Amino acid sequence: MSFASTGNRPQFKQYEFVKLAEIVDWINIMSYDQHVPNHSEWNAVTGLNSSLYSNPNEPEPEEVVKHFNVAFICQEMIRLGVPKAKLNAGFPFYGKGYSDVPSINNGLFQEYKGISNQGTWTPGIFDYWDLKAHFVNKNGFVKYWDEYAQVPWLYSKDTATFITYDDEKSI
Repeated sequence: MSFASTGNRPQFKQYEFVKLAEIVDWINIMSYDQHVPNHSEWNAVTGLNSSLYSNPNEPEPEEVVKHFNVAFICQEMIRLGVPKAKLNAGFPFYGKGYSDVPSINNGLFQEYKGISNQGTWTPGIFDYWDLKAHFVNKNGFVKYWDEYAQVPWLYSKDTATFITYDDEKSI
């Protein structure tokens, strides 16, 4: 038996993780959708969907920079008393697209207007197969790699579109 847990540290206080770990085989951490194009306080600029580690250059509030990454979330669960063997980190095999993103820093950590008008089935959301077939170093999109966060992103200067996603290497 397992359960899906938030990957949002401020919500951890709502769970009794040690007690839950006693009755489940593992805890599936939803360690994705850390940055989405919704113009909230924590998503004022483009960001990475599921960073393995934090990027100290990220201009978001300190809580976002330090706490919204897979390594921190897993370490925090362990600190709270969850056995390592019971943790299962979830990674997204899809992308989230932002629109009207300036070409500064290849679109990373930049202001944006909204979600991308492109997408696999709906605007702003891309299945991995579609990214690989039509966007990764294709059709004006260039793949970049964040050495701190250990994840890729795509950017097109032509369409001013930023796409955050995970691939085989980052997973």
